[in-house]
Amino acid sequence: MTDQHRSELHALSAEVGNWESAPVTAMPNAEGTTELERALLELRRQMTDVAKEAEEMVTEHPMVSIAAAFCLGMIVGRLSGAFK
Repeated sequence: MTDQHRSELHALSAEVGNWESAPVTAMPNAEGTTELERALLELRRQMTDVAKEAEEMVTEHPMVSIAAAFCLGMIVGRLSGAFK
């Protein structure tokens, strides 16, 4: 892994840490919260969980992660017409 990749992974990790430590002003079941607020809080929780899982997966299997990202990029490129 290059220094640039390490610094990007560290920046992503710090950003996820900021999500976790951000104050939550209303709990999903608290009175006065709207359905939108509850949905946003749930989305935030789910995104934090997914980010943690992705970080663990990349840390445990870096080569597989790179191969998967490459394949996904090729598929998106093919679908968008970039590779004809």
